Amino acid sequence: MKLLTCDDDDLPRSWAPLIHKLTKTYLILSIPIVVLFVCSSATRFAASQALARGGVWAIPISRVFVGDQFTRDGGVWGWRINANPFGTLNIAGGNVASWQVLEQVRDALEYRPKTIYATAGRFDVDDPAYDETRTIESLKKMLEIANEQGTHLVLTLAPYGTSPEKNALLASLNGRIEKELEDATILNLNNTIAPQGTLHNKYTNDGINLNGAAYDVWASMVKATMAGGDTFRPSTPPKKR
Repeated sequence: MKLLTCDDDDLPRSWAPLIHKLTKTYLILSIPIVVLFVCSSATRFAASQALARGGVWAIPISRVFVGDQFTRDGGVWGWRINANPFGTLNIAGGNVASWQVLEQVRDALEYRPKTIYATAGRFDVDDPAYDETRTIESLKKMLEIANEQGTHLVLTLAPYGTSPEKNALLASLNGRIEKELEDATILNLNNTIAPQGTLHNKYTNDGINLNGAAYDVWASMVKATMAGGDTFRPSTPPKKR
């Protein structure tokens, strides 16, 4: 039996373009997949996100993570929460404030996800002109535009650090968030990683960034919100009399 190849003179002309296209597609997809397993964590993260964006036509993005460096450093959240890594996107930034996270939420909604996981506020308090009410308004706007699209917003309260002054500001901010953002699902990571109001050394290696143990706690909380499915219906506003 003679095997057909792309160089075969006997290959039907109608097959050749298809085989060439399939070969090209295989190479395009296989190279980044190999990268995921053999390169550095940063390269694997970049490659996985590129695959998720590029493959949205085949695997819809159902969850998007937005926020600051704490969310960003969670890497491929799909793996952390035992979900499809190609259906989960992480577009969080670095030392970004809540108004910048609001722009990330707008970008996230372009993918029409079922759920957006957000973290904001930690770097707002670093601003000498910090205004708690302005931060709350940015967070309320996130909730508003998510509700308009029928997207579930899950908001993780800003994690505490080791600065007593900044932690006091975050405690005040987080208290208002829990009281005023009633339609959002709120995750309070601090109850575990900072039970005494300051980041426990079990959950950080440098007093600033979260370590693997902290991300394990966070991921377990995210998975708990997934137990009932990702569907969400915002509460019906009260009728005007």
